Amino acid sequence: MIDYGQSTPPEISLTGIDFPTALFVGLQDPLGNPTDSAWVKSQLQNVVHYQEVDNMGHGFNQGANMSYFDDVLELVKKYNPVTSDHQNVESSLF
Repeated sequence: MIDYGQSTPPEISLTGIDFPTALFVGLQDPLGNPTDSAWVKSQLQNVVHYQEVDNMGHGFNQGANMSYFDDVLELVKKYNPVTSDHQNVESSLF
């Protein structure tokens, strides 16, 4: 309350965010439930992937549903491709 000068945080406009964004929504997430996440999706300009994941909460828990992780990796490869120069540097480090 001291930081914001009010009892609730200020609303932040998401409409200016235009880079590719993927949303993975945990159906058991008390901090980012599907209703709130659908609103976020409607505010963003460039949602390239939206997926609701059962048995997923907030954060990474041991034994949690990680079935969506292959989708995460594919999106990273698609939107952040690694050039052959970077691959050569990485392979020489290990």
